[in-house]
Amino acid sequence: MLHLLVAVLDPAADATAVGVVRALRAVMPSLDVSRLGGASLAGEDVPDITRAGPLEAALTRTPVDAALLVGGGRWQQARLGRRLRRQRVTVAAMPRTDGIQWPWAGGRLAATCDLVIASPVDDVDDLVAAGARVQRVSHPLADDVTLPLAADRAAARRELGLTEDHSVVAVCATAGAAPLRALVPLVRDAVRQVQAAGEPLQVAIGAADPTEAMALRRLFGAVPGEAMQVGAPRTSVTAADVVICGDGETTLLAALLGTPALLARRRPWRERLARMVAPRLGGRLVPFDAWANRVAADAVVPELLDEACQAPRVAEEIVSLLGHAADQARRLADVRAAVRAERAWASIARLLIDMAVDRAGAAPAQPPTVNRNS
Repeated sequence: MLHLLVAVLDPAADATAVGVVRALRAVMPSLDVSRLGGASLAGEDVPDITRAGPLEAALTRTPVDAALLVGGGRWQQARLGRRLRRQRVTVAAMPRTDGIQWPWAGGRLAATCDLVIASPVDDVDDLVAAGARVQRVSHPLADDVTLPLAADRAAARRELGLTEDHSVVAVCATAGAAPLRALVPLVRDAVRQVQAAGEPLQVAIGAADPTEAMALRRLFGAVPGEAMQVGAPRTSVTAADVVICGDGETTLLAALLGTPALLARRRPWRERLARMVAPRLGGRLVPFDAWANRVAADAVVPELLDEACQAPRVAEEIVSLLGHAADQARRLADVRAAVRAERAWASIARLLIDMAVDRAGAAPAQPPTVNRNS
């Protein structure tokens, strides 16, 4: 019986870990899966391998054929990978989409990891240079996002209480509430400037939590003569003619949904400081903050960062995108094609199962049940 460990190194990676476990069970129902961390995996009936003692002792009692490291930085993954390799566990890692590549961290991870599973969004040049084996897969976000037809957009507007008469600007940040709270007042001022120039707009704010939705509604305030609604992030992006994204991930969601987008973000001071000192310390700044731009390796989505993130600039970009939506839509179609090359979750599951089989030395005596249509 094959046994695979999924190690979750930070809470932000919980959703990815859940997707991997579900895909593993769909591809090979007979596979044993344990977890290290990952609170959400408890709901998937995945036992914690350390419930009976420290990791090394647990691995001695319950041998593991392969492990996947999800979340955390390269340094954290390298430290855990080294511990697992000492126990003769084959190690795979899914790197975090960091904006800075530190040379020592990449080299350490490459030395302690048998396989790096990367999406088109991930910049893994440092790992490749350090000799890591890298396998590209499609981005998991593409597995459950479909390109909206006109009827989908109309249905989303009806759900939000918006009309077809005027253009819709959505504001969304999938990374959490903080970027959205910082962005909403700026967008409010930008929308008022566009409105003063004679362009009627409706606004949709993407917020998953009802309590957060109420706070954002109050923060936005009233825009005279215009409609403003709060809804689920995906619904808001689907309904929009333009989406203003507060983080890089939302630009990829917009690309997958076929909605023209721009990124407006003021980086935290710690991130700005790290970017200032990184080149002097041998670090490399990853090109582009917008994930859609990383996939395209080009500035498909406008990026208004730090001092450039001002209401007048946002207003200019809204007007420009509304007037030239078809131009960006054509370029976003290439981004969609790049991240939809195959089913991402199933590809990740099969890579991990192949690793576990190789580590075990041979296929199990009873052939595992593998669903090749997953």
